Amino acid sequence: MEWRTRICAASLICATLPFVAHAGNSVYVESKTVVAGARDVQVGVYVENVPPLKTMYLPFEFRSLTPGSFIADTIALRTAGRLATQRWSRIESYFSVPSDTMSCYYEQRYADFVSSNMVLYMGYTLFPSEFPCLAGGSDGLPPTGTPSLVFHFDVSSVPGTFIIDSTCYYHENFRMWECDGPIMFAPKFTPGVITIVPCTCGCQGNPICDGVRNMLDVTAIIGEAFQGQPAMRDASCGRNTRCDLNCDCEVTVADVVAMIDVSVRGVDPTLRICDGCADRCPRR
Repeated sequence: MEWRTRICAASLICATLPFVAHAGNSVYVESKTVVAGARDVQVGVYVENVPPLKTMYLPFEFRSLTPGSFIADTIALRTAGRLATQRWSRIESYFSVPSDTMSCYYEQRYADFVSSNMVLYMGYTLFPSEFPCLAGGSDGLPPTGTPSLVFHFDVSSVPGTFIIDSTCYYHENFRMWECDGPIMFAPKFTPGVITIVPCTCGCQGNPICDGVRNMLDVTAIIGEAFQGQPAMRDASCGRNTRCDLNCDCEVTVADVVAMIDVSVRGVDPTLRICDGCADRCPRR
């Protein structure tokens, strides 16, 4: 069976090249639902290859499906799993947005995304005479598999979706080369869809989340701050914990005092409890 490349969205025509289709070879990008404004979202890329590989070209396209729902600030692509210890002889990456193209180094973080469409191109090459090829194997699939590559990025505060798709970039498409021969083939590709849902932090500053702020909440904060109790998190909020009342990214005596002020002394909660959806703490 012959595979042929397609026309690029950026008005670049990919070369029409013959590919051999190898059953069982695939690249799968994880789909994920995250809270608006979430930091350090991690999306796995799962690879399966039957023959040993000497080269992989992986051009990813990030495309906004909802205006404003996209990556914010930074992105990184790092090796993991089967690729974490692989000694690649040459690694290259290129990042492109309309009217802005630059060459970058592996694992460098790319800043200031303002476009709703971009390409991240990664090329991995081995010379079998110097390095062992990537053995055949499978990363599995989420949630039980272990990805070979992981995207790290923040997302915007606009609910909606964007897609991590395949593309062609400077005449390169998704493809792999066998280790012991000149055969090049295109793996089956599954795109990932990132869904951003609204942030709701209804339990912020009310750790027990019973609608009443009282000494039970004070006790909960003391337990987390000083007694090693696990953090109280909300999936729809995205914060590290409900107990960080001042959004300073820690649970300390200051949060205990703030809870006492509100629950015992009658202080206005808006003066002592921060907006959980405005939290910019790094994820732990």
